[in-house]
Amino acid sequence: GNRHRARIDEQPPAGMVGDRAGGGKPVREDLFGHSHIIRNRDERNDHSMKRDWREQAGRLLAAALLGLIVVNYLLPATEFFTAVPGDLSDARFNSVVLEHLYRVFNGSGTLWSPPYFYPFEGVLAFSDNLFGSAPIYILARLLGLSREHAFDAWFVVGTLLNYASALYALRRMGASTVAAALGAFVFASGVPVPAQDAHAQLVYRFPIPLAVLAFWQMFEQRRLAAFGRVAFFTTWQFYCSIYLGLFLAYLFAAMLLAMLLVRRPLDQVQWRANIAAAPVPARLAAGGVSLLSILAFVYLIDSYYRIKQTYNLWRPGASITELLPRPESYLIADASPLLAWLGRGFILPYRWEQQLFIGFGAIALLVVAAASRRRAAAAGLTEVMLIALLVVFAGTLAVGDFSLYHLISWLPGIEGIRAVSRVILVMLMPIALLVAFGVDAIWRRGWASPSAAAAALAASIALVVTEPLSVRAGGTPIAVWHARLVAARRLGPAELPSDAILMVPTHVRELDQVTWVEIDGMLLGQELGRPVLNGYSGFFPPGFRLQPCDAPRERIIGYYLLNDKRVTIAQYFPRVVVIELGKCRPANLVMP
Repeated sequence: GNRHRARIDEQPPAGMVGDRAGGGKPVREDLFGHSHIIRNRDERNDHSMKRDWREQAGRLLAAALLGLIVVNYLLPATEFFTAVPGDLSDARFNSVVLEHLYRVFNGSGTLWSPPYFYPFEGVLAFSDNLFGSAPIYILARLLGLSREHAFDAWFVVGTLLNYASALYALRRMGASTVAAALGAFVFASGVPVPAQDAHAQLVYRFPIPLAVLAFWQMFEQRRLAAFGRVAFFTTWQFYCSIYLGLFLAYLFAAMLLAMLLVRRPLDQVQWRANIAAAPVPARLAAGGVSLLSILAFVYLIDSYYRIKQTYNLWRPGASITELLPRPESYLIADASPLLAWLGRGFILPYRWEQQLFIGFGAIALLVVAAASRRRAAAAGLTEVMLIALLVVFAGTLAVGDFSLYHLISWLPGIEGIRAVSRVILVMLMPIALLVAFGVDAIWRRGWASPSAAAAALAASIALVVTEPLSVRAGGTPIAVWHARLVAARRLGPAELPSDAILMVPTHVRELDQVTWVEIDGMLLGQELGRPVLNGYSGFFPPGFRLQPCDAPRERIIGYYLLNDKRVTIAQYFPRVVVIELGKCRPANLVMP
């Protein structure tokens, strides 16, 4: 009846202890985070002083760790804003995509058809589109920053948002401020994170903690209204990165399996009672947000699907297998002089994509969280995250040629996801939460003296931050970006026809440098406002080859054949202006 519905509706969220959890009476937490009613005024004052001291320490620590991320990670990665994180490949490619979106915002260009791989259309769907993070870059450009400095600002803001959203989500999921700050530090700048700096499209992960928080609350509180937040933040993550959006869906599936095992989240009585008790405006708002999020998701996926069908884009199974995580992957951290010895003897394909070691400190705190789970205030959440983490780990792991991932790798949409090892960036969310709970198991132990408590806090901080501090972050000087672009412009004609199509032929043998020259052409065309035959992305249009000495006709012939010869090469070939960067030396290279 109504009384039963109200009683369910008023229950506090599991794992979240508040001052009113004792039926209106003040509560305190024991050594293990359990709540007890405070019986007298002296005990109440003592508890209040301890809580205030812990909260102030947590806030100071959160601010200090934020400063540490800026000083130890972001400033070295940008070399004090004189460089761009990453190398000359993905960083510059993402710069081209962001600049394209900025120009579309200003009324120039077509959203899904940036002017590379010309005359092919819809080529933005060959990679991540960055729709969800582009507003930060656009704002930086509107404020007058150059392309490169706007990119740095975009990178910095993304990292800070990751830290802030994880801090908020971990607090809401029951961690103390001290523990949440340390967990958020792991999520935003843990050992595996700088290894992915070369793939700047993966920086924006801030919707992940917010989506996971909403997903947990939806099932734990049996409130369907939380689905609106799940749909909103999940869709936003897909708009930031298709890769990470899909990996987030994997985490949801693992969490649901874990909850079915330990939490019984499908109790229909509570679901129906809470739905009936929810105010009509709240239900309408949740429904509206859910509908808009689903429509936005469908638009995005449909756009990718149509372009995939147009160009028959696919990946061979072997290209996915070689980038699945191996057991050895979780012991590799080459960017840290402190940890590089651990995986030095392992030989893996695409080693730079297999840097998945989270650090001994984080592992130790995971063990503490697992050992303390039955005495923790959020015991159910601890178990759910432990199981979910193991499911994602096992489900994406490859041992030799065997992997459970092959059961789903052929599915539409999934078969285009190649670098599955990047799943570590989503796995860092349950890892961060478990690290936070491990810290709380130490922090809330009830030490006999303030000095013992301070020593416990110092030990927790050391476990979390020491190894990430050892990771070397760095980028490519902005001067190098400029020098390559200036060199290309000098070799071109002083004036270009208004309908010119540019091509910068690849003249080198090394695969990395072949990519760099292709992106030189993309940047040059973008700066001069002309389409280019050059291109680089996650996929390539029909007939396109990353080969030295390709002639313009070889780049256009694929478009001619794709359109069943309804267009003629003569429509495009006379307009091509070739800018030679050096003497061509033919070589046979394998497409990546």
